[in-house]
Amino acid sequence: MSSRSTAMLDACVLINILASGRARDILSSSELDFAISTIVSRESIYLRASDPKAPSVAENLEALVQAQFLRVVELSGDDEQSAYVNYAADLDDGEAMTLALAFSRGFLVATDDRKARRIFLKNAGDQTRLLSTPQILKSWTQRARLSSAEVKELLLEISARGRFSPHPTDPEHSWWSNAIAQ
Repeated sequence: MSSRSTAMLDACVLINILASGRARDILSSSELDFAISTIVSRESIYLRASDPKAPSVAENLEALVQAQFLRVVELSGDDEQSAYVNYAADLDDGEAMTLALAFSRGFLVATDDRKARRIFLKNAGDQTRLLSTPQILKSWTQRARLSSAEVKELLLEISARGRFSPHPTDPEHSWWSNAIAQ
């Protein structure tokens, strides 16, 4: 087991990482270990194809799990089960389980869902345990020393294939916007 912090990814952040076309690189060379809940692992994840006329492409997470770039975590015990049920009253099942596991085990949580972010902050009270797609990508692109052209291409690919654009309140919204504008 690694001594690095673990970040629980919700389905939205996972989709964005997959849409980059560089998921293996991002997950394997980050300062973090990454995990997903069993619910997220069972979701069917489809990305737009690079060719807009082509059908969506189904993503298989098995290779990332087998290579140990991504760990699947399941609920354990009554406290986690109860937290999951409580979160599920306000969130979809994937976000609810992601938050329950992150909160219970002291993991970071990576979500772009504004409601999930609000609920996590209200319960955890610790902004440093909350990540977004742009925060993960900014950190990775700096560590990987990508050129501005490579960063722009990466973000445009995520925008197109993952249908993602950060909300203006995201801590790295201006980084994302500036990188795409270059």
